[in-house]
Amino acid sequence: MSQERRFFRDIEDAWGDETRMEPEAYFDLGEDTLLFLVLHGHGRQSAAEVTMSGAQAVRWRDGLCVHFKGCDHREGALSDLGVAEDDLEPIAP
Repeated sequence: MSQERRFFRDIEDAWGDETRMEPEAYFDLGEDTLLFLVLHGHGRQSAAEVTMSGAQAVRWRDGLCVHFKGCDHREGALSDLGVAEDDLEPIAP
């Protein structure tokens, strides 16, 4: 199973099918695009409201997505891409 499918399956397993991703900022890093987002949902078992920040890193080649990685911590995505948050400049979606 691809990492992207696993990421979304894990979200649905934990939070049910009523989750919402709210984009906060996009960053163009050449071959990669970085997205900071906030996930909103309710715990499947507890029904507790959940809000969690995260990130998605996408690698592009010839206009096609060739790699996708969702991270539950922005620091993980920044580390994987070898960039510091202070060095990023947001772009329009």
